[in-house]
Amino acid sequence: MSAITIEAYDDDNNQLFSYQVGFEFEINVQQLLQLAFVKGQGAGQPDPFSYTLEYYGYSQSTQYPGYLGYELESINTFDADANHYWELAVNGQPSPSGIDTTFPNPGATVTLTYQTVTTKSLAANSRLKAIQERRAARSGARLPEPA
Repeated sequence: MSAITIEAYDDDNNQLFSYQVGFEFEINVQQLLQLAFVKGQGAGQPDPFSYTLEYYGYSQSTQYPGYLGYELESINTFDADANHYWELAVNGQPSPSGIDTTFPNPGATVTLTYQTVTTKSLAANSRLKAIQERRAARSGARLPEPA
């Protein structure tokens, strides 16, 4: 089977990592990230990168009622907050689902990019908006308002 590439970029488009992971049926992006971490480990580098996930459960929002699942909260020093998020894209297309419910095909490229929250990004993805509203409520911050 073909491998899947998983890569991450900061907000200045600097590559944080890139790994080829073997394809398995029903593998999701959360599992790919775990396999990439293990693949990058070595005697001199026990932690090739760091990352955190957070479980958001379900949304009661009328804009996005349903399962939110797990969301990538950080890679290395780049933390998601009310103003930033980690965009998940497969073959250049932003995923409408979360890290645990996105299942790339063989040969796919999964890209994680640290982004600034904009009114455009919130309008384009109701799932992202539901998660960003929860992040903002936790911190007391406000989301960008439409112009």
